[in-house]
Amino acid sequence: MLWADPPLEAPAAAGPEERTFPRFYAEYFEIVYRLISRYGVRASEIEDLAQRVFMVVHARRAELGVLEKPEAWLRSITIRVVRHYYRWQRVRRAHAWLVRHSWAGRGIDERTPEQAALGDESLERLRTVLGQLSPKLRDTLVLVDLEELLPREAADILGVPLNTVRSRRALARAEFRRLWQEFDRRIRHG
Repeated sequence: MLWADPPLEAPAAAGPEERTFPRFYAEYFEIVYRLISRYGVRASEIEDLAQRVFMVVHARRAELGVLEKPEAWLRSITIRVVRHYYRWQRVRRAHAWLVRHSWAGRGIDERTPEQAALGDESLERLRTVLGQLSPKLRDTLVLVDLEELLPREAADILGVPLNTVRSRRALARAEFRRLWQEFDRRIRHG
């Protein structure tokens, strides 16, 4: 290890009967902040993620009084929030591309006629490619990548196992990419 930080333990943690949300927040905020920063999250976003962690804690505050290992519980929440952050970073990049190339990417007043035509073409192209996907792949791609649902939520909606959603998502992305490139080739070669 390159540096020697003190262990990730809270100073003199309150007993279960004394754990209120404000006290819990005050005792553990620095620990959560430090843990998030170790994941390589941009400095400008660490505090936002720490606040998200404590939003989860607040929603589950009834559990505070019965926790045997509050530090472990809090770390598991923090890890899930950071994983979610990284997962959505990838999705946001893909989603931003779709938005830029669709009608939602620009205000109607800001668009030139040429931009409007290109935007309409991109939207039509998107519709065409999505229409060529099998219904199972299309449903998964739309729910997880466009609607930004968690794979578990999509699995519940579709009534399939979580791993099925994951494999369908990978297949859908690959097929979408292939169909998009094929569409490109058809346009270029007339």
